[in-house]
Amino acid sequence: MFTQELLEENEPILKLIADTLVRDPHYSIDLLDITARRLLLLKYRQERNNAKNITDAVEKATGALWCSDNDPEDLVALAHLLANEEYLEEAIGYLEKPLELFPNNGNYHRFKTSLLERQHRFKEALLSMKRTRQLLPEVEELRADQKRIQERLLEQLSYTRKHAPELQQRIEAAREIISFKKELEVDNNDKASPSPQPAGFTELLEDQIVLVGLLAEREGPEDPHKLTEAISALDQIIAKEPECSVHYHTRIALLLRLKKYRSALRTAAKVYQLDFNPQKFLSKLLLRYSNKKQKQRF
Repeated sequence: MFTQELLEENEPILKLIADTLVRDPHYSIDLLDITARRLLLLKYRQERNNAKNITDAVEKATGALWCSDNDPEDLVALAHLLANEEYLEEAIGYLEKPLELFPNNGNYHRFKTSLLERQHRFKEALLSMKRTRQLLPEVEELRADQKRIQERLLEQLSYTRKHAPELQQRIEAAREIISFKKELEVDNNDKASPSPQPAGFTELLEDQIVLVGLLAEREGPEDPHKLTEAISALDQIIAKEPECSVHYHTRIALLLRLKKYRSALRTAAKVYQLDFNPQKFLSKLLLRYSNKKQKQRF
């Protein structure tokens, strides 16, 4: 039912409709249609806001949408109701139209970021958060929100890198971790004075080593280029840590699997310079090389 307050607010227009009904019925009916729709909209919004349970609230919110021809504020209100009941995907669906109409509304983007994060869609949430911070630079707490999303994204990628059932999934996660950390490194360097070795240098190096190990697992006689890819990734690590003999040992192992014995020997020479007692390793490599050299063209 309409409240007395609503009727009193619209008394002048209702009186005009009554006065013109006989004199100009078409005009009066058109005016009545517009007024009734407006009254219903106000009624539905009021009942939506005062609803005692989610079922009634959603019903009234849907009625308000019909009366307002999908007004953005009514769409957002319904999205909030659905989100409160964990209908997150549906809430995002109702939020898309307001975002399309008002792409520079920071509060809409902030709401979408929250919905994406609650769905564990952290990559999308991070992109949405960056847009939110562009539109709401004065909201200081968004910085902490972005940091939390970044941390959760890294946790998600790290879990995938370690536990995904498919090797390719683990490799892609390892690549994403490296790419993401490089982006963070650039962002941090933009805010501080650059240093020759950023704070996350060692950690990033460890991630690259993990990637090399995963790439090495992809060995297959039909796909030697995959081992070559692992060597290329390892060479980037060696460029950053040229004194670490472990990297050279890994490189030699990959080269041997590719039957590139001469390249393996050249790498072994570097190991000889770095390791205190490499004779046993080098002797073994030389023996293997001598046994295979007739089968491999250099």
